[in-house]
Amino acid sequence: MSSIQFVIAGISGDVSKRKVLPAIKEFVVLNPDTKINLYGLSRSVVDTNEMQSIVGEYDNLFINLIQYDYRDSELISNILSSAEYTIVYLALPPVAFVNLLNLFCFLDKSKFDIVIEKPFASNFDEYQNILNIVQNCRLEKNVHFFDHYMFKPGLDFDKYYSEFDDLFDNHVNKISKIHIRALEKIGIEGRGNYYDKIGAIKDMIFHLFSMLLKLYRKIGNVLEVNDLDVRNIVKAQYNGYRDEVDNHNSLTETYFLIDSFDKKNGIHIIFESGKKQPEKETSIEIFFNNGDIIKIFIAPDMFIKVFSNGQEKKIYASQDLPVYQEHVIMFHSLINKDKSNFWKKEDIYNVWQFVENI
Repeated sequence: MSSIQFVIAGISGDVSKRKVLPAIKEFVVLNPDTKINLYGLSRSVVDTNEMQSIVGEYDNLFINLIQYDYRDSELISNILSSAEYTIVYLALPPVAFVNLLNLFCFLDKSKFDIVIEKPFASNFDEYQNILNIVQNCRLEKNVHFFDHYMFKPGLDFDKYYSEFDDLFDNHVNKISKIHIRALEKIGIEGRGNYYDKIGAIKDMIFHLFSMLLKLYRKIGNVLEVNDLDVRNIVKAQYNGYRDEVDNHNSLTETYFLIDSFDKKNGIHIIFESGKKQPEKETSIEIFFNNGDIIKIFIAPDMFIKVFSNGQEKKIYASQDLPVYQEHVIMFHSLINKDKSNFWKKEDIYNVWQFVENI
């Protein structure tokens, strides 16, 4: 491909600066013969020097920063017509998705892909509105729902864990319990305005389901969210949170544990996530009927612990990958027409129903 464009809606936001732009920079470096246009859209004035310092200066990169109210369809049309192919990344609050998606209704759908990042909406009704726009504008093949956990190298069992298949040869039909964790030592880190409206469950539930989906795909199970029976829910809030968000009546949870049972596969499943925990840990712990345990650590380091017959064994994978690595993998997947790790619309629908029920 001789030219490609990236359009980042919400380029001045935290996700854009920490992950999206560094990922584009790596793409630029890896593709020196490809002309790359980067359009950054923002409601506010963008600091040109700051953006330039993040992506750098390269002969094949051309940066255009535009103050934009997300209503001008002609601007979007003109941008998309200037390249063979464009990736549009929506780094915006979900409430802005509907208006922006409407601008793509009548454009040439062979020339662009649109990426929407989790949680894909603020609630079930908002997701339904987004889905209606996608369907009415016939954007089903263009809009891709992205959770970076689905692209985490630590969940790429085939690539990073050559011994993984052997571990399951005698176990796969004997799983009794799966415990999925995404625990952070840090707090909300200045995200109070967003977090206090969303809470830990809505913020993290898709990450946890992504890990379960990747595991189920590997071992040949099918996940039917509607077959999950919720048995118990624990919610908590860390000390000092209310001061951070300046809301002394806040009941927003910063920690949760959901105890459920997968009726179809006969597996006890625990989802756990929280802020301000003693240690950072992203992991999947798998318990077998014979007492064996396999624990897959995804962050901060990537490795597997196997507990069997009273013995412990570690299998190490790559470590110290940059925080934007999942975005790099995602961009390459889109360009190569590999859509397998994006969330399916119907699965998102079912997870949102699951969240609404609890």
